[in-house]
Amino acid sequence: MKDKLEISKENRGHYLLIILDGRVDAHWSGFLSDAVNDEIRNGFYNIVLDFTSVDYLSSDGIRVLVKFYKELKKVNGSFYLSGVSENVRNIIDLVGLQELVKEKEEVIPFQEERKSEIERDGFLFYREADQVTDEITLKLKGKPEQIHSKDFSPSNVKSEFFGGTTFGIGLGAISTNNADALSRMGEFTGLGNAVAYLPTDGTNSPDYSIQAGNLIPEIKYLYGLFFNAGFSDHIRFAAQKSGETIRLSRLIDNLLDLTGFPTLAMVMIAETAGLVGVSLSKSPDKKRDTQLFSFPEVRDEVNFTVEPTHTKMLTVTVGIASRKASETLATFCRPLEKNSAALGHFHTAVFSFHLLKKSNINLSETINGFFEHEHLHNVLHLINDDREVIGTGESEFYYGTCWVGRITSILTE
Repeated sequence: MKDKLEISKENRGHYLLIILDGRVDAHWSGFLSDAVNDEIRNGFYNIVLDFTSVDYLSSDGIRVLVKFYKELKKVNGSFYLSGVSENVRNIIDLVGLQELVKEKEEVIPFQEERKSEIERDGFLFYREADQVTDEITLKLKGKPEQIHSKDFSPSNVKSEFFGGTTFGIGLGAISTNNADALSRMGEFTGLGNAVAYLPTDGTNSPDYSIQAGNLIPEIKYLYGLFFNAGFSDHIRFAAQKSGETIRLSRLIDNLLDLTGFPTLAMVMIAETAGLVGVSLSKSPDKKRDTQLFSFPEVRDEVNFTVEPTHTKMLTVTVGIASRKASETLATFCRPLEKNSAALGHFHTAVFSFHLLKKSNINLSETINGFFEHEHLHNVLHLINDDREVIGTGESEFYYGTCWVGRITSILTE
């Protein structure tokens, strides 16, 4: 009887076979858990464990197996054991977990629709029509250039509610009155029936409000972009090779190309390979002798990611992009990359990681689940730091799902 566990794997195309040899006891079950978790993070949601050479299974090992069985089943994946030895079979029968065992490896059908698969930049894009006829109206509210002003007052603060169909980004605060909101203005992201923001009150802890009962989330803002949820396309993306990433600018360029929309609105749920962004550390209402972004004062008033951060966490990103931005829209945006014709503005809310479905994802339910079950870590305005030598680059992602719609009208308030 071996006193250790050896783990090897074989990619069978539609599923991953993990071959075990040895003991799955309290010590080695941790190694098994790490190995399976790594493969799930690499995109394998259909996993088979070959237990032919496993001669011992402890209660802690059973706990690990049940955990992955439930997690993968919940996201339309699969997890089971094959080739189980008699000793292990007796243990499984005694605890009543026969559903974990298959007599032989079963063929797992490929679940993606190949006809909708498009390869670009080493990534596969799966486009599905949401069959929504609503048009998207983008509302530009406030004046972003006012952030440089020294003369803010509570009268500059406006309100927007998120009751289920409105998304938005900008500079604002969750508060009961305009004066208090003005003192803690930070980046916000409106997510249908929730809103999250990063206060500039010194806590550096993001806050949020989610719809419950008669409570409708409200943001008090200085400026913002707001749009309705008239998404016509549902586009998923994933790397062809495990571990590959896609930059935000390339992702948005692909969405613009695939949809043909000159100006689009987007909500994206994705696992990040590192975020590059900024956030205010002081509210812009603070009196100063220089402009907000003057050097060296900018180092005390704006938080920059000095390197890509929040790797392998889940993000909900809201934003707009355009290759035909009007002069007014351009004041709310910046180029996606140097010399690019495409402009954009994106904020992201960062959450703890958990498994996501690869298909049939309900946007509202998924966002609600984030706020109810995961920890909100940050809210960032995503940027492309393309400065020579010292630039940190831009945000990158492993895989994700995008809800995209064409902006057909733009209103200014």
